[in-house]
Amino acid sequence: APFAARSVADEAGRTAARGRGTLRRPDEPFQRHQSRRYTSHPKFPSNHSGFSDMPDDIDTASREGAAAAASAGNPLLAPWDGPYGLAPFAALQPQHFAPAYAVAWRAHHDELDAIAANPEPPTFANTLAVFDRAGELLTRVNTLFRNLAAAETSPELQAVERAIAPLQAAHDSATYMKAALFARVDALHARRDALGLDPEQARLLDRVHLDFVRAGARLAPAAQRRYAEIVERLATLTTQFAQNVLADEAGFQLVLRTEADLAGLPDWL
Repeated sequence: APFAARSVADEAGRTAARGRGTLRRPDEPFQRHQSRRYTSHPKFPSNHSGFSDMPDDIDTASREGAAAAASAGNPLLAPWDGPYGLAPFAALQPQHFAPAYAVAWRAHHDELDAIAANPEPPTFANTLAVFDRAGELLTRVNTLFRNLAAAETSPELQAVERAIAPLQAAHDSATYMKAALFARVDALHARRDALGLDPEQARLLDRVHLDFVRAGARLAPAAQRRYAEIVERLATLTTQFAQNVLADEAGFQLVLRTEADLAGLPDWL
């Protein structure tokens, strides 16, 4: 059935136990950047659709149809013209997310490649500001999916969530391990005191640079590959664990058999 439009204002509280939700652990990159990582990666050759290695619990058509998703009437890839720019909830189906992610990853990849290949010397405007704006489609799709997975999940959405988790993690790791992109950020950070940045710009530069370093940008190639494998595995395990916890909690029942069991409850219950 289509998703019902509903408030997701409590999503932050619900995602605290979901492993990789919208809440940021103290050692994690900002959410604004943690979903924006893509470059050359063993799982992502330049012509790949985004789902060649997807597990069997995701719809096969979604894996194979990612390249044609934009022309297939996917509402996630069409303009969101609902009130306040909201997504077209009534038209959304779980199978829309896999191809939308694939298209979004590819678009983000192209944006980041353009930044890394810029022949001009790095500046805040042509590197940090552009990096900060990159991945708009991915951010939109990912934010919507995480909210729905946290507040209105279903077996179908959980299958997508399991399939997406390691692929998004690979996308994340690959972005922050791209040498040419990090070289530009690192060069700016090395002379940050001479750039004349305002406090907000300086903070952004510090945070983005730290995100790269913590994600393995300075590791040797073999260590980067191993780090990426661990991150992907953790994404898979934490997603499965969160779903197991949810299934356990959903089956809980408190059986009240006698009047004594109702002690302390209001009379109107």
